[in-house]
Amino acid sequence: MRPVVVLIFHAEAPNGAGPLVRALAETRRELAEGQRAAFLAAGADEAEIVAGPADGLSFGERLTDAIRARSARAGGAVPGDAGVGGLIVLGSGSIPLARAADLRRFVEIA
Repeated sequence: MRPVVVLIFHAEAPNGAGPLVRALAETRRELAEGQRAAFLAAGADEAEIVAGPADGLSFGERLTDAIRARSARAGGAVPGDAGVGGLIVLGSGSIPLARAADLRRFVEIA
């Protein structure tokens, strides 16, 4: 099986955010940490949380930057390329009810 990489995007609370915004961001961060561990347990080779403040970038730009950074660290190999492996992308607040079997299926398909 080819290597599978999981990228979990997490938007941090902006400076000066109120207590509810900060609490929601922290809850999503905790979900992301749980998802990261669960994807590794489900067979993913790597799982990374890509966190940062809102900066005006579109999701496509943010994803491109994350893939380019991974590619540079891996000597030019990009997850999802033929022969390189699979790529799973999600947000820190997504799929909170996913079970281990659901995550294993994501990894199998990737």
